[in-house]
Amino acid sequence: MSKPNRRINAIPLLPSKNTANTRRCAVMGWNACESDGNCSSLKFEVVVIALLFSFCKNITTLYLAEELHHSVDEYMIKLNYGDIKNTGLQSLKHVHFTAGRPDMNDSRYYATIEILRYMLPIHRLSLLESVTMDALQEYQPIYVYFVPRSGNIKKLEIYLMRMISIPKALAEFKLSIGGIWSIDGGSQIYSSSQIGKDLAAHKDTLRVLDIDACISISISADNYPGYKHEYDEADMEERVCQHVRGRPGDPYGRDRIAADKAISIKPKITEGDAKEHGHTIVSLHDYPRLTHSSTGMIALIGDWHDDSGEPPFKLVKPAPFRHVECLLPSLEYLCIYGYVRGVNPDVDEC
Repeated sequence: MSKPNRRINAIPLLPSKNTANTRRCAVMGWNACESDGNCSSLKFEVVVIALLFSFCKNITTLYLAEELHHSVDEYMIKLNYGDIKNTGLQSLKHVHFTAGRPDMNDSRYYATIEILRYMLPIHRLSLLESVTMDALQEYQPIYVYFVPRSGNIKKLEIYLMRMISIPKALAEFKLSIGGIWSIDGGSQIYSSSQIGKDLAAHKDTLRVLDIDACISISISADNYPGYKHEYDEADMEERVCQHVRGRPGDPYGRDRIAADKAISIKPKITEGDAKEHGHTIVSLHDYPRLTHSSTGMIALIGDWHDDSGEPPFKLVKPAPFRHVECLLPSLEYLCIYGYVRGVNPDVDEC
């Protein structure tokens, strides 16, 4: 009798919920061996993970929590950059970043992650289609630079805008403000013009756009104390390299940056496009393949004054175009988040 062919196509690298097996959390880099000092299970499980990645050729979905053991992390990076002759993770299509344990040990808080650092083990994989994140935040991140348009991701569902520069060609983009507490009580601030500029790099491929974050989008974000969205790329690259030089065990550095630059794609963005759209995120008319759009009016028309806190409100700047003029014949689905007619007469006229 022949043995059944068992296929493993999804692996969660998450901590065990069984308190009797808390040492398994150490695979994620947690201090789970402090209670008895016996970490033999850690070494075993790190080896098992490497073997799973090496011999299970059909893994298509991977769940990652906040921290990876450094040996697993280094092994995944070498697979991603082709440093070792192994076909591990070459079938990977979907990666989900999720909270293994929230900050403050309270599920109402986001867990903290160095998201750009965690893209390094996966972004170059040839079949990678989607990256999603849930209940995660950045807090004073060290890694703030990534080679633009060097990743093979086609679909992003994110809370952190920093990730949008990574994919070469996006087909689906979803941005949300989340909904739970950050570690310092603050919230994300998005610059509408910068989001528009980043999205413009994908105007020939984007099919689905979903921005449910208008409460955090503002044209005044540029004037917010400490906020800066325009960085010198060479300076950011040098900051990363200086950090790595201080950590000899870090498997990322100038050679990795050079490898990513070799495969990156330069975006086709003109200054005229940016000036035409001004302070709005996007004109849907510029996206010939767009079929589904879900956004708020602030994203499409621009920010408005709400100093009084009571309607009717007024646009901060005149809309660069009427809403109806930016719609496409290819559009199959249109959703406007959170707007009630009469709240802003300027918007009603658009």
